[in-house]
Amino acid sequence: MPVTSGSVRRFLKGSMQVSITYPSLTLRYINNYFITSVWANLIFDIQSTHIIMTTQVKTMTTQEVADRFYELSQQGNFEQIQNELFDENVKSLEPANSNWQSVHGLDKVKEKAKQWQTMVEEVHGGYSNKPQVAGNFFVCIMGMDVTLKGQPRWKMDEVAVYEVKEGKIILEQFFF
Repeated sequence: MPVTSGSVRRFLKGSMQVSITYPSLTLRYINNYFITSVWANLIFDIQSTHIIMTTQVKTMTTQEVADRFYELSQQGNFEQIQNELFDENVKSLEPANSNWQSVHGLDKVKEKAKQWQTMVEEVHGGYSNKPQVAGNFFVCIMGMDVTLKGQPRWKMDEVAVYEVKEGKIILEQFFF
């Protein structure tokens, strides 16, 4: 009986009882029934009987997403924020008076971020305040002090509102 990780505690061939200990998981299989609470991916089979199993993954709350966003923003790691916290179908909305277009989809959001980076000549500073959470939303006050290529030094403050669904950011909207 191969197991990807962990240890087999008990295997009684006659009654098909199996108990497996896996990091953060105890799985019991008794005569075609699973009794389990799953927090990790697990692949195994019992001799010639293949068991297909779906897993439950802990979904982050809005507060947890906001806290992780803040932690990464303090490190200036906005690319990791997108990779880790954004949904594939995220919407990014810009103000009507902005030179930037609103976009839909993680690839488009990343493309917009790369366009911004190519315009920046020098970053003099920036900040992101601790997020405030309300329901499925959190808001951050952010700002930057930059020199854009061919432009004078510029300071900007903005309000960023994020909507979270099923542990992922599905909307970012900027006001400045």
